[in-house]
Amino acid sequence: MSTADFVPSFELGRRQIISLPIRSAPSAPPVELPRRPDTEVQQILEVEEPVRNQTGDNQTLEALDTATRSLKLKVRKKRRRTAAGSTCFRITTQSRKEYLAEEIRKVKGELQRSEAEMERLRGVEAEKRRADAEIERLRRENEELKQRK
Repeated sequence: MSTADFVPSFELGRRQIISLPIRSAPSAPPVELPRRPDTEVQQILEVEEPVRNQTGDNQTLEALDTATRSLKLKVRKKRRRTAAGSTCFRITTQSRKEYLAEEIRKVKGELQRSEAEMERLRGVEAEKRRADAEIERLRRENEELKQRK
């Protein structure tokens, strides 16, 4: 097994090519497997990496994670062995509908957090008003007591 770097690349959708530098893997070009036609809901790709040991598998997964994180893609990875013994990653990118649903969930969560914060601030304001009223009442009582003396 060569310790030279090799850069597998795969196509996302129809235009974008990603190159992933992977260390300690054989210096062989990646083999793209035939794939199912893209559906409207999901884009499915299969990328075959000629990696034959567990360490290489982990490194390949880390490289895929890094690449997808840098592109801000949500990717589901499934690993399987091919007949040749190399690892094949099936990459399913998130559909637009799933992406928008996730964005809506995030915004709703942020809204709930901000509403909770506003409610907490209203409680603090009410407590401050009560404390100010109590201070004013005690001040008046103090003045009345001074006048009685």
